[in-house]
Amino acid sequence: MAKAGPKRFAPLREGISHSNDLPKLRGVVFDVDGTLCEPQNHMFVEMRDVLGIPKSIDILDHIYSLSPESKQEEAMEQIRAIERRNMSE
Repeated sequence: MAKAGPKRFAPLREGISHSNDLPKLRGVVFDVDGTLCEPQNHMFVEMRDVLGIPKSIDILDHIYSLSPESKQEEAMEQIRAIERRNMSE
């Protein structure tokens, strides 16, 4: 599993040159009042517990640092299982 880099989009201002392969940002949705989904912040505690990392370490950065790649895949599956279980409750 390759390390994910920052997400990049084509510039919003016209006239700025950019690569044609960058996706164009079409909108941003902010759900500040929980209308679209309920906050699931408790999942991050569970994710860090299963990975054995403290709050100070970013979950995805930790996963991408694992070697061999099979450990990355195993960790991602643990995260997906937590997400599936919590989002179905």
